[in-house]
Amino acid sequence: MAFYSESDVLQRLFTGKFLLIYSLCVAVYAGVLADSQRTECPDEQIALECPDLQSVLQNGTFLELQWRVTDPEDLKKENVGYCNKGLQCTRYRNIESFDQRIKVSNPVHGTLLVKQMKLDDRLIYTCAIERSGNKGPIAHKIIVTSSKRCLSSTAGQNLDLGQTFHSMFSEEKVEDIEWYRIAQDGTKVKIAYCSPSSPCSLVENCISSCPEYLTRLKTDELSIILSNVTQADRGLEFQCQIHPKIMTKGPRVFMIRIKDVLPREDDVNRTTVTTRATATSAADTTGSTGNNPGPYSIQNSWLIAFSVVISLVMAPYGIS
Repeated sequence: MAFYSESDVLQRLFTGKFLLIYSLCVAVYAGVLADSQRTECPDEQIALECPDLQSVLQNGTFLELQWRVTDPEDLKKENVGYCNKGLQCTRYRNIESFDQRIKVSNPVHGTLLVKQMKLDDRLIYTCAIERSGNKGPIAHKIIVTSSKRCLSSTAGQNLDLGQTFHSMFSEEKVEDIEWYRIAQDGTKVKIAYCSPSSPCSLVENCISSCPEYLTRLKTDELSIILSNVTQADRGLEFQCQIHPKIMTKGPRVFMIRIKDVLPREDDVNRTTVTTRATATSAADTTGSTGNNPGPYSIQNSWLIAFSVVISLVMAPYGIS
């Protein structure tokens, strides 16, 4: 049996505590710097930036940048983009198993341009920066989930915000539903509460001022309708939380974004008529009046001048 002196015991205790604190600090430090998350619409190009790139470029230690994608389920990974020391970037054309899941464009100044093609797909993108001067690489992971329900509409129409997931649940299995709007700073504000036993009710009470579109929100059974959509509504985001009667994995959460709002048909026709009228007016200014007489008037002027000259030449001979 080994015996340790008091100093050995204190030293071992100090070493153990130091290693524990160091491990916790490293874990926290790595978690804060290494991971960020984004929720996007499927089939929409997004730009993924490497947050440490600018500082590495400024201190002159940049060597190269590699982008790769990883499936968190089976941990398969593929390189998708590369930038050399001159920051000339290209994409890898052979991405094998990810070919049907993402579309990658050439990175621009180190920023990866990518589309996730499938709804509710979740992938991890890692940018790894190699540095000179015996400095280790810097890696940053971005988790992208393509689970936002992106909606399109035409100005003046009514838009059902829950149209993409109505068929995914039955009222018999729903306890209640909560609707939120997502403010520009990312905060959630509850706007409606619904349950199968009672119709939806709008619940937000604005203390100071409300966004204008809130006055156009209507309820329809378990869903919310944005009436009289305007082009200013493009980019609005909402969240719907569906709580089942038997809670197993928590509520189903759906993110909704208004992606496109087309101009109404009469606005398009009005613009077309205005454009045609402008073109006609411009054509009229090239007619035979004003400072630009046109080819017909110029031809008449030459004929008149030629007749005058002939008359002057023939006059002495009594010919007119």
